Parts: sequence; structure tokens; C-alpha cells
Amino acid sequence: MTKQPDMTLEPTPLLDQQLALAEQQYHRGNMTAALELLLNLGASHRDDPRPYLAMGRMMMDAGQFKEARAALESMPETMRDPSWQELEAYCLGALGQTQAAGAAVDQILAQFPGSSAALTLKGMLAADQGAAAEAETLFQQAAEADPSNGDPCIHLGTLYWEAGYREQGLDRLEEGFCRSPLSTAAVTRYHAAISQADAWDRAEPVFETALAACPDSERIRCLYIDILIHRQKPRAAMTAIEGALAVLGAGDGMLDAALHLRRQLSEEGAADRGDGPRPLISLCMIVRDEQALLARCLASVKPVTDEMVVVDTGSSDRTADLARAFGARVFTTSWNGDFAEARNLSLEKATGKWVLVMDADEAISALDHEALRRLIVQAEPGSTAFSIVTRNYMHQMNALGWQPNEERYRAETAGSGWFPSEKVRLFPNLPQVRFCYPVHEVVEPSLRRAGIAVQSCPVPIHHYGKLDIRRSSKKGEAYFQIGLEKVNEMAGDPLALRELAVQAMNLERFDDAATLWQGLADMDPNRADTLVNLGTSHWHRGRYEEARDCAQQAVTLAPELKEARYNLANSLLHLGEADKAAQALSTIADRHPDYLAGLFLMAAVHCCSGSRDQGASELVALKSTALGPGLAISCATLSQSLAAAGQLSLAKHMADAATAAGCGVREAEAQTGCGQSLL
Repeated sequence: MTKQPDMTLEPTPLLDQQLALAEQQYHRGNMTAALELLLNLGASHRDDPRPYLAMGRMMMDAGQFKEARAALESMPETMRDPSWQELEAYCLGALGQTQAAGAAVDQILAQFPGSSAALTLKGMLAADQGAAAEAETLFQQAAEADPSNGDPCIHLGTLYWEAGYREQGLDRLEEGFCRSPLSTAAVTRYHAAISQADAWDRAEPVFETALAACPDSERIRCLYIDILIHRQKPRAAMTAIEGALAVLGAGDGMLDAALHLRRQLSEEGAADRGDGPRPLISLCMIVRDEQALLARCLASVKPVTDEMVVVDTGSSDRTADLARAFGARVFTTSWNGDFAEARNLSLEKATGKWVLVMDADEAISALDHEALRRLIVQAEPGSTAFSIVTRNYMHQMNALGWQPNEERYRAETAGSGWFPSEKVRLFPNLPQVRFCYPVHEVVEPSLRRAGIAVQSCPVPIHHYGKLDIRRSSKKGEAYFQIGLEKVNEMAGDPLALRELAVQAMNLERFDDAATLWQGLADMDPNRADTLVNLGTSHWHRGRYEEARDCAQQAVTLAPELKEARYNLANSLLHLGEADKAAQALSTIADRHPDYLAGLFLMAAVHCCSGSRDQGASELVALKSTALGPGLAISCATLSQSLAAAGQLSLAKHMADAATAAGCGVREAEAQTGCGQSLL
């Protein structure tokens, strides 16, 4: 279907992003989710035709022409442009209203003689009336009018195919598919033709190209797998299925097909296996009910490992089947609340020279596969382990150590940015190297006892668990309870106490967090990061004086620590001291230009301290950053927070400035469900 450019529409990055997300959901097979998102967009962007048009195109592609027309008819008449007219005419033709469709097409062509969509529909109407020659001419004209429109080629190919001109028909069907690979009609008709013509060898490179261009298409992936199976390429088909599981999710049908093919490959390779060389790297994991996440992890790490060992601690879903589908060796064990014990079981089962430890909600970028293998090959066997930085992606921007996403890892990044954590993940597979601590388990103590040095690994691990707030909270609550039960066994261990304090913060158990951070501060009163976290827990409890004092101590200890200055300014602002807050943030823009949470707070402080125009201007500038999608909600949240703290005049200043900047209450309401608070 031809898409006319919306030349008069203002650029709306948030809407564009959400429209792309809806299209992605549709092509991944989640039509209900896609339509729900489009309905919400239509409600929040009442003056923009794009959500309506997207709904119409989507339902037409799915063959739901009656529903598509209803969606189009719901669009206000003042927004009905040539794109709307083309879609409406298509629906009329598909619903058998040929006279009305013909009249609509003639009206479009009178205004736009070169409309590819209208010429295609006119050709379809001619073909239905048996005027094959006229239809052929119209389809050819439509194809020439818009080289990106695959519809006329598909209809022309069908015309030739049905007339017995199979080679010409297949050529045009292939052209139509190449032009519009995401069109359901294009991909299904082309695949049907190559099936009948037994032209699998011809189709394979065509589908490879289409898949590279459209990696989110469930239909292209499934038909590509079918082509590989017909070409008797089971290993390539297995790789393609693994990719589909990672991108589309582990549905039962795809998972059953993967297991069937994996068993075939295992049987074929059984006779060839013998006492081969010892694997270099063994992936070791413990999992439980991770069917929704595990495929992405295994797909990302499989090319860089030689063996995958997965210990399932009691899944109620098909996590174990999914691991087997990827070729992992799966072991089951009962869960007794001790993460170290489960981890150590995976180490006992590993046969590689090295062990790489990951969790199901993590991934390694393909950009780093070669570097990781090279690091291991060059390392001195048995005497070195590697600590790896985990990039914990999140929506919030004021976490300690927050970093903006970077272009290099565009395919892996998520949320608004990430904060780092570091621990040993890659180490020699030796019996004396084992995990300790029942929760937040680590191998560092056993490495020290074994005299194994730890070096930094330049390859990061990408962690997505904190993006799913509901799942992360549920999982974190379980960890926290285990930690509470076990922390007394490790009395005086600052690492265990710190991990538990972090967990309490993540769960918003701020009373518990304050107690735990205070215990750490008593052990070492000169750690600025501890004071920052203690102050944050006080701030969330509404104890702004205590939060201010902690932040001031942290600034004194570490003047360059941006989070300490953020906490100080935020506490002062909620105490009604906007001028002092501005002074605390005076150097934030120069020293930390990528620290969006600090830049937002600086803008807010200016809004509240008599420099409203400057603050509003800074808010406008923030719209074009990663803060943009949730900026209005963040403004509303801060205004409400100030009011709750008793700073009513500051709350009003903040709300007025946000309105002046175009990110006030109205915009916050529009963003609800599409964006979220990032601060």
C-alpha cells in the first residue's frame, strides 16, 4: 500500500517512536497489543491522522477490511487526506462494493494521476471484470509510478501466474516481495509460488535479504526456516529458529519445532562425537521460569561459548525445553534458597577450561564476540580471572553512576541509560574456585584463596532486568527475604550488607534501606557513595534535613561526585532553599553535560528561583534528549513532590514554567501510557 508523505505535520518524536513500536508488535505477531497502542495514541493525539491510518493499514494487511474501514471512518473528516482516500477505496473494493470503489479511484486519479495505489486498485477492479489486458497495463503503470510499492507487482505476477506464464509470474512476485517484504500478500504469494515451482534455491537469498531488512517479521522468519528445511539445511534452519526464538519469543509452536530439529541434529551427530578437545569456554547459568527471557541471552552468547550448562531450580514453564533447544546441557535441582549452591552445581557440570557466568536477563553484544575469545586465548591459563562491568539498563536517570546510552551498542541499549556494577564473571574452571554467600553470590573470596589474580575485561554484559519494574520487584523481594535470613550468618561483612541495602532501595523499602546504609556508614564514615545512598533513603522518607546533611558530607568527601550534588540540591529545593540549590548545581552543566537528571534538576531549580524564563528554556532543550518522552511527567511529579513537602509556591512556579515550556499537565496526561517518569 502506498504511503503519501505527511508534509504538513509537525515532527513528533514520541509519536513516531510509538508508531514504530506498534508496527514492530504487529509484525512480531502481536496484533492485539499493536492495535491497543494505536488506540491509545489516537486518543492522546486527536489532531494527528497517523494513528488512524496505521490502524487502517494494519487491519487491511491482516485481511480485516470491515474493521479497517470502521477505523478509517472514525477519523474526523478534517483530517482525511489522499492517504485516507486510497485506504478507503481499497476497503470498498475488498468488501465487494465495486461501483463505490471505482468512483473513489476515479476521484483520486482526477486529483493525483500518478497515484500508484489508485492505479493498482483500478487494475484489480479491471481484473475482477475479466479485463486482463487493461489490468496488466494499469499494474505496470502503478509499478513504474512508485518503485517502493510492491502491490502492483504482486497483482501483475498473480495475473501472469494464473494465465500460465509461470516464469514471468514468479519474476514479478519476487519483485513485489522485494519491494514490500512486510506485506502479508507479498510474502505469502511469493512463498506459495516458489513452493509450487519447487524454486527453493532461488528463494533462499531473497529471504535472507528480506530478513536482514525486516528482522521483526514473524512471517518472514518462519517461511525462511521452511525454505532452509526444504533445501535440506538442518543446521542453518536450527540457527534460524534460535534467532526467531530470541527475537519473537519462545511460543509453544516455535519451541516444539526447535526441539524436534535439535533432536534430529543430536541423533545425526551422535556417531561423529568422540573424545574431542576440551571446550574452551563453558557458559554456566541457573534459571527458574525464564522462558520469556532466556532465548535472547543464549542467542547472544552461543557464538562465543563452546558449551552451555544450565541448572534449572524448579521452573513451572518451558525454560528447560528452551535451553535444550539451544543445545544446552540441562540439569535440575530443588531450590533451597542458596544461590551459591546452585551456581556451584553448574560449575561441577562444566567441562570447559574457562567459565562464563550469566543470568537469563542479560546479553553480550555480537560486536564483542571476537574480543572476548581473543582475551581468553591470550590469557595465562589457571592464573587469571576477569571482572566484567554489567550495564544495568533502567528508566531512571538519577541512580548513582548513571551513564547515557552510547551509539556503539545501539542494538543492545534500552531505557534511558545504565548504571554500572562489576564482579568476576569469567574465570578458570578449577575445583577450588567456587561461589560463596547464599544471596548476591560471588567467587572473589575463593579466587583470593587460590592466588588467582583478577583483571578487568573490556567487554560489558548488558542487563535488562531492571526495566521490567514489576518482575524486578517480585524477584528482588525474594532476594531481600533470603538476604534478611542469611545476613546474620555473615555479621560484619560489608559486601553482604551493601548488597542488601541496594536491594532494599530497589524495592523502595526506604526505612530498611536507611537502617542498612547507616550500618555501613558506621563501619566506614568516609565512603561518599554510602552517604549518597543514605541521603537518598532519607529523602524518600521525607526527611529532607537528614538528606541534606548526608549529601553535604558526601560533597565534602568527593566534590566531583555528581550524584552527591544532585542529592544536595534536591534536598535544599524541598526545604524551600532554591537559591542554595542553584548554587549546589552551578557547575553541573560544564562538568557533566550528559547527566540528564542533573540538567533537569538545574532547569527545575531555575524555574523555582526567579529565573523562570531560563528554566523554561532549559526544559525546552531537554525535549530533544532521552528525557523527552517522559519530561512532562517528570515535571508534574516534581511539582507534586514540592507541594507534598509544603513548598506550595515553588510547586506552582514549577508547574507554570513547565506549561510555558510545553511540558505541562496537558502534555503529561497525553504521555501517560506512552512515556513514563524517568526521574
